Amino acid sequence: MASQKKQDDDAKFSRIHDVVTENYTKLSDEFAKSQQQNVQAISGLQQAYLESVKITVKTTFSVQKEFLSNSKLHYPALDTSTTHVDSMINHSNADL
Repeated sequence: MASQKKQDDDAKFSRIHDVVTENYTKLSDEFAKSQQQNVQAISGLQQAYLESVKITVKTTFSVQKEFLSNSKLHYPALDTSTTHVDSMINHSNADL
């Protein structure tokens, strides 16, 4: 009788262990999936941020170039100023 009870208890504990293992495996798999989605989302945000910085820099350099090349300025810009801005634009295009 005692051995039958022990076998029943062992079977119950074995079943509990199997269920816990299965649930832990499911939980781990779902966590891994969510982490992968989070990494992809963050990567997308970083890419969008870098693209917006690139556009901002190009726009800033273009505005400076347009301002410096405007012949109606009260104080005309030196030719070296526009050359320097052109150089910065070319350098930024090469890096990005």
